[in-house]
Amino acid sequence: MKLKRSIFLFCSIAFIGMVAFTGREEDPIEKLLTSLQSWAENNPQEKVYLHTDKPYYIVGDTIWFKTYVTIGSKHQLSALSGAVYVELINEGDSIAQSLKLPLMAGMAKGSIVLSDTAIREGNYRLRAYTQWMRNAGPEYFYDRTFSVGNSAANTVFAKIDYIYAKDGEQTKVTALIKYTDQKGEPYADKAVRYELKEGYKSIATGGGKTNESGELSVSLPSSKSEKAGSTYILTRITIADGENVPKSFPIKRASQQTDVQFFPEGEIL
Repeated sequence: MKLKRSIFLFCSIAFIGMVAFTGREEDPIEKLLTSLQSWAENNPQEKVYLHTDKPYYIVGDTIWFKTYVTIGSKHQLSALSGAVYVELINEGDSIAQSLKLPLMAGMAKGSIVLSDTAIREGNYRLRAYTQWMRNAGPEYFYDRTFSVGNSAANTVFAKIDYIYAKDGEQTKVTALIKYTDQKGEPYADKAVRYELKEGYKSIATGGGKTNESGELSVSLPSSKSEKAGSTYILTRITIADGENVPKSFPIKRASQQTDVQFFPEGEIL
């Protein structure tokens, strides 16, 4: 609204001024259009578009998306902003997750994990903007509503905790993942394959079996990446013959700022 009021005020003042002081041989409307075009060129407006992999999701899914930031009436890719902010907003109008993604030639890729422990079924919004767009107000932000369902076939529930241990000057970080059924009973002695990913890039893979409490420990590496929220663990637990259930977990940024060693242990199934 602030931008609209500014444009209206500018046009009104410019029109009155030109009508009052322009000679008969000059067209005041043409002068107004020229002034308006000049103002738009000096105050470019960015727009954000998000392209997601699916129109709706279920709890436990990962939202994969690509952002495009354009500028001006020709909708060319913008080089004005260096970062785009993407937020997942719940029904209470609270931010459930947020990402700051670096822009390369006006584009960025990212993902948001709809974790079992943090997300419930309902309606959510994806909101995206740049710092430059905040000058014009939230009505210019990208804002899309979509639904998140809870699959009745979801038989595996999982949560992740982090264990920190000192080893000299280094801090070792271990992710402790626990798997249970709908009644809270642990999935004990089940094979799990896991893959550590940073965006679309696979960093390392490994595997193991859950203990009697349904827990699996995964050592985490250090990461110098500035892509907050882009690193996550993708796991597949075998609960029956031929039945592999995928689960994914975002890695806390605190765990990415440590100096931990990690050694690949094979391919994910």
